[in-house]
Amino acid sequence: MQDELHNKLAHLKEYIKELDSVAIAFSSGVDSTFLLKVAHEILGDNVMAITVQSGSFPKRELNAKKKISVIRSVRWMK
Repeated sequence: MQDELHNKLAHLKEYIKELDSVAIAFSSGVDSTFLLKVAHEILGDNVMAITVQSGSFPKRELNAKKKISVIRSVRWMK
């Protein structure tokens, strides 16, 4: 099981390396946070987190996303 997870992570990193830049739909959930972290490790400043604000999206969650992206030094757009 451990080998399979390491292989999947290695495959993801190789795929990301082939890209010049990425924009990630960032909800601050586990999946998008993990992807944002890995992409930022590989591409650095060529990663942008994007969150869409809507009436059903609590403002406190939007503020939390901004803090996470600033802490990780990732460009963030809402």
